[in-house]
Amino acid sequence: VVGEVAAARAQDQAVDGAAEIGRVVRSAGALAGRGVVELDQDDHRVLGPRDGGQGRGPERDVGRGAHPRGASQQVRILSQVRSSGRRIEPDVPVGPDQRSVRRGFGVGPVTIAVPQDGVALFDRAVAALARAPHSRLRVIIRAMAMNRRGWFAYRLGRHQAAQRDLRQSLAVFIEWNEPAEAALARYNLGVLSYQLGQYLEAELLLQESLRIQSRVNDRFGAARTLSILGIIARDQGKLDHAFEFLEESLALHRAIEEKRGIARCLNLLALLHRDQGRLQQARQQMEESLALARDIEDVSGMAYALSLLGVVLYELGDYVTARDYALESLELRERIGDRRGMAFSHNDLARALTRLERYDAARDHFCQALAAADSLDAKPLSYYVLASLAELETRQGEPAQALRLAALVLASGTTFETAAKCAQSVYERASAELTPAEVDAVAKEVAVELYDRFVATVLENCGLSREPATPD
Repeated sequence: VVGEVAAARAQDQAVDGAAEIGRVVRSAGALAGRGVVELDQDDHRVLGPRDGGQGRGPERDVGRGAHPRGASQQVRILSQVRSSGRRIEPDVPVGPDQRSVRRGFGVGPVTIAVPQDGVALFDRAVAALARAPHSRLRVIIRAMAMNRRGWFAYRLGRHQAAQRDLRQSLAVFIEWNEPAEAALARYNLGVLSYQLGQYLEAELLLQESLRIQSRVNDRFGAARTLSILGIIARDQGKLDHAFEFLEESLALHRAIEEKRGIARCLNLLALLHRDQGRLQQARQQMEESLALARDIEDVSGMAYALSLLGVVLYELGDYVTARDYALESLELRERIGDRRGMAFSHNDLARALTRLERYDAARDHFCQALAAADSLDAKPLSYYVLASLAELETRQGEPAQALRLAALVLASGTTFETAAKCAQSVYERASAELTPAEVDAVAKEVAVELYDRFVATVLENCGLSREPATPD
């Protein structure tokens, strides 16, 4: 990792690559406890470590990517990951996706599709760098590794650990005047805040990140940040702003030929068309996105596109195909360990099964969705699942329970527009089936602080128990 970062930094900053790599290699030798690695500045080759006056070790050509004797274990870890055939792809923070190291953390990208792999890799990098001799480069690279570890921790639902790593790395980048990395740290924190329903904080962090990215001409970072701002605007019902953000993001992604970003923006723009009732146009864009994801073998991108296509087909009344797409999406997300995505897929599958009158299976999937969302402490998503479950209760002739769930969602004041609309629709239909006295009794019973009791009861009825939220 250290050597790869040095190569990337040398390329980004247009500095002497051999000198930059030499500085890192010396740190790498120290990390392994094997002495100092020398760099011959004339022929740009790395030489073996000093061994108490004994002869030098064999020479290795840096330009060919070979690692010197004494190189740190972290460098060998990266080689092992690369040889396994995985790729670290550019960050796709929206919905379920592979999380990555900015600008590849390597000349040949390596994929970390499973969050546990990312946490383990960067745990080792952070620990090793903590033992290295103090230098500006060591401090910054350690903060970079910490930032990435925080991102993977977020994907595992370890929100406290993620916030701790992201905030600490941001402080380092500000102190050492690393604007591009500070922008990335703010972006990561902004995404985490958004997923936790903290929209104002998310917007402030992302807007500051976008300002820095524009200043340093980071088009990839700016394109990605604009897409998240578009999602936040959509969730808050600000569709005009959402279109502006996402169209600008799509244009930037096309300019830099970043297919994964193009596919993501097509999906998000399709959601906006769906919000405005243009379902066939939404379907076309989602199918284009799915084709792109298949072309670049992006498993998480395929899962996301399939999930959204299922939602559109559900609204077009094709519940069988919607069920099939939701199931395929769920299987892909289970493969890569995307718990948040799994919650959405379980919920989508349950909604389709409800329409197909397979109520027992639908309830099981609703409970799986709620358990996943609750364990992530993702309240907006939990409220969406509860609103969807309320729809099932109305279809099974339980208007009082449907009203309770819908009232709980509305009382929360959630700004997740989809959840709020679903809950409002159920509330109105359930209220019409009850007497005014029954409606008043439910209204008095429901309060936001009853969320924990409601969730525990729903899960208990399905034979499930609540997991501790945000495990560290």
